[in-house]
Amino acid sequence: NKASREIESARREYSKTFGKEPSWLFSKSADNIGRHPSLLRGASDLGMKVAYWSTLVQLTGNRLTSDQKRIIGGDCSDKKGGSVIYVTFEQGVSPSS
Repeated sequence: NKASREIESARREYSKTFGKEPSWLFSKSADNIGRHPSLLRGASDLGMKVAYWSTLVQLTGNRLTSDQKRIIGGDCSDKKGGSVIYVTFEQGVSPSS
């Protein structure tokens, strides 16, 4: 299937570039392939673990807003396991600002 082919291709490219097998696959896509069970199965068959981000936050300044804090807190408290928080910066905002 498409997910398995894409995982195998990425695995070969990673191995060629870094000289070792990858152990994790980060599934950042929200489309059908990124969240499809076949992606998890394909990665597992290749000995890799899959990480999904559960919360997306876009910073528009140098601090989290109270609403963003509430969303992150809610997302972390309703998960059975870990939460991966994906933070992006609005254009013109940098991590050092």
